[in-house]
Amino acid sequence: MKKLVSLLLTLMFVLMLSMAAFATNGDNLIGVGPISRAMGGVGIASPQDTITSLNANPASLNCSGQCTNYEIDLGATLFIPKVNTSVGIDVNTYNADSAKKVYPIPSLGVVIPINDKWKFGFGAYGLAGLGVNYRNTNIDQPAYYDFSAMYGLPAGTRTYPLSGAQYSQFSLLQISPTISFTPVKEFSIGLAPKINYGMLDFGSGQSTTFGIGGQLGINFRPVDQVSMALVYTTPIQMTYGSLYDFSGTGSKGSLKLEAPQTLAAGISVETLKDVFLIETDVKWINWANADGYKDFDWRDQWVLGVGVQYRPIKGLSLRAGYNYGINPARTHYNFNGSSMVNMQGYTMPTYYYENFRMVGFPAFPEHHITFGLGYEFTKNFAANIGYMHAFAKSTTESGTDMTGLTATLSSTLSEDSVEFGLSWKF
Repeated sequence: MKKLVSLLLTLMFVLMLSMAAFATNGDNLIGVGPISRAMGGVGIASPQDTITSLNANPASLNCSGQCTNYEIDLGATLFIPKVNTSVGIDVNTYNADSAKKVYPIPSLGVVIPINDKWKFGFGAYGLAGLGVNYRNTNIDQPAYYDFSAMYGLPAGTRTYPLSGAQYSQFSLLQISPTISFTPVKEFSIGLAPKINYGMLDFGSGQSTTFGIGGQLGINFRPVDQVSMALVYTTPIQMTYGSLYDFSGTGSKGSLKLEAPQTLAAGISVETLKDVFLIETDVKWINWANADGYKDFDWRDQWVLGVGVQYRPIKGLSLRAGYNYGINPARTHYNFNGSSMVNMQGYTMPTYYYENFRMVGFPAFPEHHITFGLGYEFTKNFAANIGYMHAFAKSTTESGTDMTGLTATLSSTLSEDSVEFGLSWKF
């Protein structure tokens, strides 16, 4: 078993190298693992696999699978975002589509029962990401503005780009060792250190970093067919060094991009025992106080997830869900592009700051629908598949560029994903 876990972890980190450019609730995935994602991202109160437990609520570790079994869950999401943008300057409009790519997002969950009250788990999974690639498109014009004459220099000596937001890639992997304790059958509590490994690139080279936080959860089951849960996740501070020349001084600066604190609650009801399950989750994501996101002027986000699971025959599970989270990026109108913005100690023109927010760091989708199914081939082996669609969401803002001309910035993002998973019990 140790060799199998080692092999799976190696696979996880190899896949991590190719991860990026996905976003749903802000830049967080709506859920982790094929079952949660097929059910609208729910799973705080009644997770249906170990991956969901390890990500959503450490206290629910004793509620997933069979509490007396070892369990290994392996999942993969193929994430397919579609992003396009337009930059309008005066009477000219430049449109572009971000380069299309399919991004693999891995997930792994391992649970080891210690006794009938204690359970240990280990999870590793892709948690968040975002990005665009507008290189070699209509908005990739590095010498669009020429201010050489203003400085008494030859033409082409002092130039600035049309957008300055042609490329961004961000991805976040989380490792979660977890312990769960059930003193009585109606109540459990869980604690999980959260170790984040992040990669960020704004076109000047990739920067990586680690951050550490924690998650505390409780789960209460007043009756066998009802489960209620509450979870708090701490903020995780992360700093990406030697990242980008924000101020145009010729040297790369660092950027703090903190994973925000989150408070979540969930309730699940089996209206027909072992046949029909309905679950609702509510999350509060504190983007407005998280370093980086507050600099991007993101607001706090409330997220609602609803998921159902129906088992018409033995071994077969049919799943569906819905997820809503308001677009966290505030829209700015009538911005003065020639003024200056201070972001974490770096000074840049407001016009480029707004380009960065709208063009280079989009996280707009609000409405998601999901579907999936699972089948238990034996009592020890099951497979799950799912699908998610995030409906297209457009955001547009306007003001002026650095020369005083009217500037309009607009981006649209939609997403699809396909989920796969395998589960073994020993």
